[in-house]
Amino acid sequence: MANKIVDNIISSIELITDPWIDSEIHDFFHLDENVVEFSYEVIDNKYYIEVMLKQPDIHTIKMHFMSFVSLMQHSNFRS
Repeated sequence: MANKIVDNIISSIELITDPWIDSEIHDFFHLDENVVEFSYEVIDNKYYIEVMLKQPDIHTIKMHFMSFVSLMQHSNFRS
């Protein structure tokens, strides 16, 4: 029963891609001095992002991830 509820929620989420998202992803990782390399691709309207950091400790990874999420949320509500 719980799986059906989760499946229904997931199937109701509209996934979109947009050129500004590509630009934001590129700029965020390209300009960060802690990023050694990164890549991303879009498959079925989902972004798959791989990042290699200079310091891959758990604290740095969490902070980097939260900064990225914050940027994406902020960017989504710009006029």
